[in-house]
Amino acid sequence: MKVKELISLLKKLPQDAIVLLSSDDDGNSYSPLDIGYGAGNFDKEKGTVVDPANFIYTMNKEDMHGDYIILYPQ
Repeated sequence: MKVKELISLLKKLPQDAIVLLSSDDDGNSYSPLDIGYGAGNFDKEKGTVVDPANFIYTMNKEDMHGDYIILYPQ
């Protein structure tokens, strides 16, 4: 999902809704999203604080390029 797709989705939802993140796709636990997020770029020459490529098992390596954001609970 790209930022513009997330924004488009969020614009359709109630704007006062609380944002929760599931710990996994089974919904074993939930956490409210605070303001924690990470941003970077998959392309090594641009540098990044976090390199999630080795921890993403549901995305093809050839699709891992350009900017990303990570939403995480605090």
